[in-house]
Amino acid sequence: MAGSTDKVSSFLTNLHSELKPLVDTEFEHIMYAKAEDVRHDFSEPKIHPGDAQYYCRVLNERFLVDNHKHKMFLDMLEFENVIEGMNIFCEDILKISLVAESPMSGEMYDNSIVKVGVFDEKEGLVGYI
Repeated sequence: MAGSTDKVSSFLTNLHSELKPLVDTEFEHIMYAKAEDVRHDFSEPKIHPGDAQYYCRVLNERFLVDNHKHKMFLDMLEFENVIEGMNIFCEDILKISLVAESPMSGEMYDNSIVKVGVFDEKEGLVGYI
């Protein structure tokens, strides 16, 4: 646990100070992209709530050298593909397998978390990751 409210406050303050320059830079890029899009002076465009996601996508498409290679790279990093690669390694070298399992109700705090069972060839279920 956090321990105290002072620790939480300190953590959030430090996090804010580290992220603020990055957010400011990204916002500047979004403003510049919108200025180009609507052909206004760089300092003039107003960013509306729906603009951020759109202009982030525009910037990603603009700055990616090869979208196809980028997509292939991102596909390799998808959870299922990583687990499949780890499973091949684990089965060949360690003689264990990784199997996605359905969590019991209330076991995971978020639906995006995947429960993975670790199974040994001889002993069966060893544990979960």
